[in-house]
Amino acid sequence: MISLRQMKNDGSSNIKGYAQKIESLMFQAATANYPEYWEDDIITLTLIKGLAGMFNGQDLLVPGNIIRSRWTSYMMRGDFDNRMADIGLLISIRYHDGNTVQGIAAIKAAVKDRDRNTFSSIKKDHIKKLNTAFHHSQVLLYDYDHITGMAFPAVPEAVVGSYPMNWNNWVPYTHGASVSTEIVSSLGIKTTGLYKTAVPFSYQLCFRNLYGLDLDQHPLPLEIARGMKPDKGAFKYLLCVSVGHGNSEPPEDPEISREVYTPLE
Repeated sequence: MISLRQMKNDGSSNIKGYAQKIESLMFQAATANYPEYWEDDIITLTLIKGLAGMFNGQDLLVPGNIIRSRWTSYMMRGDFDNRMADIGLLISIRYHDGNTVQGIAAIKAAVKDRDRNTFSSIKKDHIKKLNTAFHHSQVLLYDYDHITGMAFPAVPEAVVGSYPMNWNNWVPYTHGASVSTEIVSSLGIKTTGLYKTAVPFSYQLCFRNLYGLDLDQHPLPLEIARGMKPDKGAFKYLLCVSVGHGNSEPPEDPEISREVYTPLE
């Protein structure tokens, strides 16, 4: 059994190492595209392709366990223009005891405006609509500067047993942070003031979503995600992630509407 204390970040297949690989991907997506190509869709496409290539078919070591996953990426067809959000992470999980669950992480992407501390692409009405349809939906904030001062839930080095406690070898800053649409709506702001309520996207994905947390699991959100309710919209990019914990095999991929989505090459 692998303990947190034993899990060193040596660039191997442990989950902490993959979180840092996501941070590297975020850094590259931000710095390579700013300022000439500083657009939501361009950065998001870089992220989606990077995640699928990074995780697909890999065995991820977690404390006392292993996670197997299969990642398939899609994009909205060119003749379909009813976009609900930018990213959908449709995650199907089989736990070590055989229980299964499926959920969707609905994500609105927003780049920070050039030379300002605002996110002008965040629209109050759209955030309200997204939150109504997907109660656990998130806004993914992209920033060409370092994002610090987040609502990180623990002191990382204390978690892995190091002393003295510091940010060494973890995530002292990021270029992509996740905040819930509920908080965005409640605060009523669209500035970097949102960072105080955000966590790194790498943490949100690796330590929350892959365990079935912060996902919408009711039938209607899942049908919307799969493109079965085109009148209600769909996602610009859809990542279907099948996850098996322990010795469990990942579930079969869900059925996706090919009238709405096409495979992302």
